[in-house]
Amino acid sequence: MNPLQAIPAKWRLAFYIAYAVGSVVVTYLAAKHIIGAEEVALWTGLGAAFGLTAASNVDLADDEEG
Repeated sequence: MNPLQAIPAKWRLAFYIAYAVGSVVVTYLAAKHIIGAEEVALWTGLGAAFGLTAASNVDLADDEEG
């Protein structure tokens, strides 16, 4: 079993929503020059981790049926 699949669905949903809202905030702060490129890069890396978590929870068994 993939260890990322052990994260409860409600937690994953909360993380994804928080990341989406946070992305708007990070974009605004970067546009106002309140945060720099390093912080945006850190946020982007966090998005990659969330994307990996989402991808690990895709069930390809559904595509094989039919």
